[in-house]
Amino acid sequence: MTADPDDPVFSFDLHGDGWGTFGVVVTGKTFTADDISYLSDPLGDLVWTALACAARHGPMSVFLVQEPGSYEIRLDWAIHDLPPGRQSGRAYRRRRMRVFDRGRHAVIGPEEDVHELLLEHEWADPDAFGRGVLRLADRLIAEHGAVGYRELWDGDYVTFPSRMVAALRAALAIDDEEVDW
Repeated sequence: MTADPDDPVFSFDLHGDGWGTFGVVVTGKTFTADDISYLSDPLGDLVWTALACAARHGPMSVFLVQEPGSYEIRLDWAIHDLPPGRQSGRAYRRRRMRVFDRGRHAVIGPEEDVHELLLEHEWADPDAFGRGVLRLADRLIAEHGAVGYRELWDGDYVTFPSRMVAALRAALAIDDEEVDW
């Protein structure tokens, strides 16, 4: 899997006892959230969302829960008109990631609960998000192993999403243009 300069670089540093620091850097834009709690499953939710992206679904959200407060990483499609001279009247879609501060409001709540847009980025390649998530999962499993991950993050409830990571890896290996069912 070759890195593209446009791929996001995710970080998830586990501090133990269900606490961690989450971050993402994409084309020079940075977002970091300290004190993310075990009340959310950032890695599992990222992998699940990346799988949905690989299947071209959307919109999806990943919630990073603090106590109190939360952030939302929302993936959807940005719709743009084609440049002049290229099939006028048609539109094209680009995968868009936006990170919102939801303040002290409930994780799942009405749009008006969103306080501030912290980061926004669009990709022409819808698989860029998935490649970034796979690199994060590979780094975490190499550093901690599945058991170490579970013990550092939660200890009981959250496990390393091994099957979802394998499914994401397989999904990203398929070239949609070359599949002949």
